[in-house]
Amino acid sequence: MTSKHKAGTKRWGKESKQDRFCALPFQLIDSDAFKHLSTSALCVLVLLKRCFNGNNNGEIHLSCREVAKKAKISRNTATKAFKELQQKGFITKVQQGYFAAGCPVATTWKLNTDKNKGENRPSNEWKFWHVGDDFLENPPTHYMAQISATQPQIV
Repeated sequence: MTSKHKAGTKRWGKESKQDRFCALPFQLIDSDAFKHLSTSALCVLVLLKRCFNGNNNGEIHLSCREVAKKAKISRNTATKAFKELQQKGFITKVQQGYFAAGCPVATTWKLNTDKNKGENRPSNEWKFWHVGDDFLENPPTHYMAQISATQPQIV
């Protein structure tokens, strides 16, 4: 006899929180960039992936204050972790956070490990990182040229 509700949902149609997960593919874990991540940067990456719901890449809002509180690290350590993830190509800052009329707006992030809205595949910049590279100062232009040549143009 088959069940009348989808896998991952409770009987009354509400999604079960137990069934969601954060995937870290072996290709990611075995990369040079991942192996050289600090513990705090790894923690921030997991928190960012936790905020990703499959449809909001490029619209992930997470501040250093939130990370510091959730990861039990200082705000300075959280800031350094975000910078490290950018330097190694795991994330890209979409919009800088700010305070407006006493109301903070968190920085918006894009995970380069997951595909963005309107993209066929993730940018995967982290695959091209090598010891000594800093993608904040020197973006992987050779990679960007390679992607634009192989990616079909969407009209």
